[in-house]
Amino acid sequence: MFKTICAGFNVTPDACYQDYDESIGARKSSSSGVGAKTIIFVAVFVIAINILLIYCYRRYTKREMEDEMKMQVSSIMSQYFAINEKDKSVRTIPTA
Repeated sequence: MFKTICAGFNVTPDACYQDYDESIGARKSSSSGVGAKTIIFVAVFVIAINILLIYCYRRYTKREMEDEMKMQVSSIMSQYFAINEKDKSVRTIPTA
């Protein structure tokens, strides 16, 4: 098909001579594609970025949980001391 298209021109363009391999009857493969090293590098880079993001997220959630736990413990201790003080004041009231 490529040969037929090129034959249709009055003046044959350079692309017909450069990109067509008559021995196999097809266009020559161009070497302007992405190489295997580039694909491997990109894959490793993406995996490394994902690992870094997961690490940062886990660290962030751990800090958030610790802060939440501290607040809950503080709240419970405050309630305990309030109840304890209330019990002491009830016990110290003299009965006549």
